[in-house]
Amino acid sequence: MTQPKLGADDVRQLYEQHGAALLLYARSFLADGGLAEDAVQQVFLKLLRGETTVPDTPLAYLYRAVRNTALNARRSSARHVAA
Repeated sequence: MTQPKLGADDVRQLYEQHGAALLLYARSFLADGGLAEDAVQQVFLKLLRGETTVPDTPLAYLYRAVRNTALNARRSSARHVAA
């Protein structure tokens, strides 16, 4: 069974409640504050665009998605530095 997608108001509410903490979490993986902000924004944009569904525990999903996005950004920036 697929989970419903979140509406814009739901996404906004999640961002208002957890955006700052998610940014701090992303900063634990990325030294660059701009990259950390981008990681958090990418996750919320995917939600707004309906590109992903959220399980019953959206907060756990958000932390996992931010972690994965931040780690991908870190790997990508490391490749650019090494080149």
